[in-house]
Amino acid sequence: MIEKISKKRKKKIFIIQSLMMISVVFTTALVLFLIIYILGKGVPNVNWEFLTGTPSYISDKVGILPDILNTIYILFAILVIVVPLGVGSAVYLTEYAKSQHVVRIIEYAAETLAGIPSIIYGLVGMLFFV
Repeated sequence: MIEKISKKRKKKIFIIQSLMMISVVFTTALVLFLIIYILGKGVPNVNWEFLTGTPSYISDKVGILPDILNTIYILFAILVIVVPLGVGSAVYLTEYAKSQHVVRIIEYAAETLAGIPSIIYGLVGMLFFV
């Protein structure tokens, strides 16, 4: 049985949908403003010397080459170490693991870890190690 929606209910639905659309437009406009502002202020200052230089407090120079190289080194290390370990673990757990109880515990732990934002791990790690 299909119930008819009352006029009062339609009015409430319209108000909620309007508020949602206003919030979507406002949020999108804010994000676009931030992106345009950051690019507008930052892109004119990016040059070849900035990309390939090293930072120095003595000569008052800035550069990001060491940061770019460190990022590439970390990504390469992750690809070499973590990808085979992850694929091997997945194959072992799905094909060869005998104890389904242990597999369920590992899956639960992995899903829990995946559900927590990485910034939380960074903050907790900083508090723990520092």
